[in-house]
Amino acid sequence: MNLVRDRLKMGLEKRGVILTSLMFLAFIFSTPSPYVNSTPVNGGGGGLEPKGVILETLISVDDGEFREYNPLTGNGTVAKIIYREAGYREFTSLIKDNFPPPSGDYFFRYLTGLPVVNTSAHWFLFFKHTLKNTGDVNIENARLDGWHAYVIDENGNEFTSPRVLWRLYKYESKAPSSIMVGETVNAVTSYQIHKIPSLRTMFIFSFLSSDAVLDTWAYQGLIGKEVVRFTGFNYSLPRLELRRFKPGSIILTPPETIEYEFTIANRMRDSSLNASIQYKFAQTVTWEINLWVSAHQGLIGSQEVSLKPLETWSKRLVTEFPADKDDHAVHVYFGVLLISGKEPPPLLGEVWETLYGANSYLGVTAASTKMAYHEGRAYVELSFNLVPYVSPASMDVMPYEYNFTITVYDQDYNQLIYGPVRKSVDIPIRKGEKLRVTYNIPVEELKQGWKIMVQVDTYRVTEMVNSMNYARVSVPSLLSLPDLSVNSEGVDLYRPMKPGVENVAICRVRNLGISDVKDVRVELLVDDEPVGLQNASVQARSETIVNFYWTPSGDAHKVKVVVDPENAVYEMNEGNNEAERIFSSSVQIPPMDYRWIIPAVVAAVALVFLWLRKLGRTVKLRENL
Repeated sequence: MNLVRDRLKMGLEKRGVILTSLMFLAFIFSTPSPYVNSTPVNGGGGGLEPKGVILETLISVDDGEFREYNPLTGNGTVAKIIYREAGYREFTSLIKDNFPPPSGDYFFRYLTGLPVVNTSAHWFLFFKHTLKNTGDVNIENARLDGWHAYVIDENGNEFTSPRVLWRLYKYESKAPSSIMVGETVNAVTSYQIHKIPSLRTMFIFSFLSSDAVLDTWAYQGLIGKEVVRFTGFNYSLPRLELRRFKPGSIILTPPETIEYEFTIANRMRDSSLNASIQYKFAQTVTWEINLWVSAHQGLIGSQEVSLKPLETWSKRLVTEFPADKDDHAVHVYFGVLLISGKEPPPLLGEVWETLYGANSYLGVTAASTKMAYHEGRAYVELSFNLVPYVSPASMDVMPYEYNFTITVYDQDYNQLIYGPVRKSVDIPIRKGEKLRVTYNIPVEELKQGWKIMVQVDTYRVTEMVNSMNYARVSVPSLLSLPDLSVNSEGVDLYRPMKPGVENVAICRVRNLGISDVKDVRVELLVDDEPVGLQNASVQARSETIVNFYWTPSGDAHKVKVVVDPENAVYEMNEGNNEAERIFSSSVQIPPMDYRWIIPAVVAAVALVFLWLRKLGRTVKLRENL
């Protein structure tokens, strides 16, 4: 019983961000793309947003290896969805036993019917997604969100409010957290489907970077797509209802009484039903992309109920909404987990409604970092969107209503490395638009760590001592700097040196860092006099050969190589850019390495000691004879 409660609690905690992001997805994909403003802070240009796409999705029944479908067992890959460059997806079933397809649209086209899956005989449904980074910046905090998978009850409607849905909550998703520019990776999601009723099931998959939606199956306000049809198990889900008393306007005006009644009805005629019910009633929130609970928890509780066949149970809740939060959004939510009865399916019933406030809130989306170079200095260029909260009654963001801060920590948040730097939003941002911001952080101020967390927070300016924190996003970043290196072993001649005979000085330049270098200067000095200068490009984790033609004038010369003599390239280590070696007409003398002298002396003394000891034994033996 405790395990059931913990699972329900975990699902409810996830809802704090995910429930409202679902409504946000439905809203943004039913509106045209917003106009993008871009403003640089501390120089640096407009900044790059992460971009990505779900290229392909394979669907498999009880086979996480996605092998070919086996009609005898019903296991294997049953369908695939392919993304086309024109911006739509094509669905194709890979088996013969298909259910007629639902009506498609421009963005999601059905070429065949839906594969039929018997949930009485099968346990898991697997999805393998091929994700590609199509932008010019690395994708950090990448994840494949598949939390929005619902069975639509025959009495439920995905388009109305309150919404009544049954979530496939026994779900897992695995995806790489970082995706390099141009890289293609796989992400796998899975659901427990055993004894899921024979009802419509909708799936939304979204490719995310932190809070930014890079690609999604949600289009034009729809809640998801049907890709399989479950059959083989009949079950009458309980009816869930949520009714508001004295609804009035969706805009809250103080003092406002919020009053709802939640009802659950057992529709089975021959079986009792036990359910665990949890609720969050009139909890205030301030942002639906990065959701933050805004200090008022409302009424939070749980209760277990037992219903006889065809019995109904109701709970009525009333609260006075606090006047100082009258302009915030409000959630009213009930979650129902079926515990026992007639073979309850692994579903979490949910019914909720959102009441919107009239204020403007400022969120943060599409945050990314990259290395940038300006006038010989290296920077971490941070880019992000400032986006006003959108609701039926929200307002534009006006100048100087909000600040944002930029703070850098180490990767474990144990040490403050940079900031916080506070900036004012000094221009208006209209509802439905976004402001692109870039901010350059000098690399020399981040020397305390190469793996960092860059955090952006928005605050509303208030008369209180502490401004209210509305949204936050954190971006893990790796200072992808080069590290040019040269050593004495990498300095050589093409042929033995002879005075007056042209030779070639061969210089092996390595880049030990994780960023490419283009057109870095490499200088050759002979007896401390410059004799050659060339440009070279070195890719990360590789090396290149630079050749200098040179004619020796004497029997011995000191040849020195200096990489990046003017320190034009900012590197992880500036102390390994020089190397020298002495060459003569008879022998090439590398620089003396004294590290071997002490071990050699110790070894020689030990050998002498052993020899004298052996000699003493021999003399003594002869005397005894």
